[in-house]
Amino acid sequence: MSPPYDRERLRTLIHRFLDKTLSEDELREMEATLRDQDDARRELLLASALHQELFVLHELPAREAADRVALDVPETGDPAGRRPATLRSSRRFPSQFREGSWAPAIAAAAILLGLVLFFLMTGSERRNPGQARREAPRGHDATAPIAAPENVPAPGGHPESGADPVPEERIREEASRRLADLERRRAALEQPAPKDADPAVLNQQKTDLGLLQEEKRKIEEDMRSAIEQARRAHPEPPRPTTTAEATPPAKDPPMPGKSAVLASVERVEGEGTLIRKEGRFPVREGSEILPGDGLETASGTARLVLRFADRTRMELRGDTSISDLTDEGAPGGPPGKQIQLVRGTLVADVAKQPAGRPLILRTPHSEAMVLGTSLRLLVDPGEKGASRLEVLEGKVRFTRQVEKKASVDVTAGRYAVAALGIPLLSRPIPQTRTGTPEKPVLAGLSIVSADSGRPLLQFDPLEDGTVITLADLSTRALNIQASTSPATVGSVLFLWDGIPVMEGRAPYLLAGNDTRGKPLAWTPTPGEHTLTVTPYSGPSAANKREGTGTVGTGLTVRLLVR
Repeated sequence: MSPPYDRERLRTLIHRFLDKTLSEDELREMEATLRDQDDARRELLLASALHQELFVLHELPAREAADRVALDVPETGDPAGRRPATLRSSRRFPSQFREGSWAPAIAAAAILLGLVLFFLMTGSERRNPGQARREAPRGHDATAPIAAPENVPAPGGHPESGADPVPEERIREEASRRLADLERRRAALEQPAPKDADPAVLNQQKTDLGLLQEEKRKIEEDMRSAIEQARRAHPEPPRPTTTAEATPPAKDPPMPGKSAVLASVERVEGEGTLIRKEGRFPVREGSEILPGDGLETASGTARLVLRFADRTRMELRGDTSISDLTDEGAPGGPPGKQIQLVRGTLVADVAKQPAGRPLILRTPHSEAMVLGTSLRLLVDPGEKGASRLEVLEGKVRFTRQVEKKASVDVTAGRYAVAALGIPLLSRPIPQTRTGTPEKPVLAGLSIVSADSGRPLLQFDPLEDGTVITLADLSTRALNIQASTSPATVGSVLFLWDGIPVMEGRAPYLLAGNDTRGKPLAWTPTPGEHTLTVTPYSGPSAANKREGTGTVGTGLTVRLLVR
């Protein structure tokens, strides 16, 4: 087994190596570590690839020549006083992607990786420190300017235009590539650790998993932002409808007359499925939704937008399924549009509905009668799941269909949950609590399922005075998660009935998590309990009963478990 090494120190050396600020002694130190450690060499490869990727996405487009004929990129250096970047830093997508930048960027990436591989294969025995410094990756640096490609006609554009007017596909492809790379890195980190693994290594794995999750969220946000900006910059001109365009693609089922169309698909991000009695078909922008149709999105990053003739707009987010869309109403019920939300998240901006024809949103646990409002409806499926309604504007009549049937009016800024053992009440949506690294704040608490890792809707947020009936829950494999502001703080202290539990790495969980970041299973004992959670700006103290640095603003909740 290779001797242990200081991972944080190696990362510092690698970044100084990439930024060309490494001293001779530091270079020899890094080379010695790389000779002895396979993990260290992988660190260098990952850091070098990320260094080049960030340059491609951020620096190169900003320095592209205006005439797009030749690309002359000068050598860059950090501004005076600027600290070197770290692996934990990230840059946002540029607002636009320019076609002319990709060919030189890919060439530069090839040069970079070749240099890194050469560095790894030769070792310090085959070169002196001065030569190693000359071989350090320089991002876009090369012996001569890299020529940009000749003007290439954009798809559907004119030969004289070298830019794709709406580069949405390239934005999505690049985001998908980066997400795939994150998944590969996550899979590598989630490999089972040996029983005698160093606790410091396990803690570092937890930190890296949390950082990868945050990077994934940023990539998804940046993709949506880049697409929106590209569309605003290059709106698609209207095209005359031709007979060929009006004819549905062959892979779609035959469609009835236009009068039967309930809605159309305005936008698709990720994969979606249209469900009809004839079969299942991929969803595309422009697909028409008919009475009885259903829709599914099957990934956590998917997004599907529907637009109805009355300008009502609905979004399906993440792993979501709706079914039985109709505009006639159920037999014996009120007429109007009706939709069954089977699972997942639906966000709707509902136009004012005609008198006597409300929009009805049904779930396995509830019914929402909408006359015109903005709302969010979430469903955790199953008999012991839950449905949660959040109203952003207007008023919604929310009826519970489980246990004793009851109704409540939910107005703007409030929410209600329909589930077994939970009173149907209209509650205020908790205000966002914000803090700083020097003065952190506990933003909220929630009970999560250790099976799925997701919060239980009826206990998100976990409030003072909550009653938990274990028999009414879909699982007894539970945990309690604390959310902080900022998202990463020095440490978090849980006091469960006075017993301290310190958490120094996100996610902050009362019962902890495994090396893959999955919550460990825990079931509270019946009775009355008190939970106090406090964030600290510094790491935990040696006694593991408190944190160091500044004491942040915490929360205390009293619970009854039965």
